[in-house]
Amino acid sequence: MFLYEPFSSDSPPPPTVINARSLEVTGCFNDILGHFNDFRLAKLLDLLTATRLENLTCTGLLKEEDWQTSFRDFISRSQCPLKTLILHCDYTGEYLPQLLPLLPTLTNLTLHCDQVTVVDASVFDGLITTVEPSSIVPRLQQLLTLSCCVNKTETQPLLLVSHVLTMAESRSRSTSRVESLNAIRLSIKLHGVPSRNECDLGSESLLRLLRLNEDGMAVSITLDPSDA
Repeated sequence: MFLYEPFSSDSPPPPTVINARSLEVTGCFNDILGHFNDFRLAKLLDLLTATRLENLTCTGLLKEEDWQTSFRDFISRSQCPLKTLILHCDYTGEYLPQLLPLLPTLTNLTLHCDQVTVVDASVFDGLITTVEPSSIVPRLQQLLTLSCCVNKTETQPLLLVSHVLTMAESRSRSTSRVESLNAIRLSIKLHGVPSRNECDLGSESLLRLLRLNEDGMAVSITLDPSDA
């Protein structure tokens, strides 16, 4: 099911209940402004209630306040058994981890960051599980696959990789007290780093990555140089 900018009114109608299992919400690219019409895309979710939704894809830049409120209300209102979430959206580590507890049934998470999005380590720290009985219930206990493409980060790339590996280790078959991850893919675009020689993960990270793969988790981490 595809929805494309269905309204322009400041007072949208009450949410409509749909029985779709898959939903793709796509913003309209504004040729004059040079970006997606983010406000209408965020408010589009206010029009829907999807109680049977299992797969959700959101594409387009979203203002933080609109995205957080509309997405949270949509998921809370729908109470859907969401399994796959793909975000081509504007989000930051500041509030994304707060939305994860709303998705207890999620098994596949894909995050595609645009060039203005800032992702920091807290996005991945929020997925770390621990063995201490006193720890909080970990988020996304059924998560099986995680894919993230990062174009901009406030955390140093190698430090961000370390946080990702720590999260992965906490969800490996040998240590996890929740569903173990099957696969992780992380790609970080390094702006202003012209040489691939400067994109070395380092021996420690490579060793940790090797151990995870030996434990049965498919882990792929790449640092891509860019002149942009």
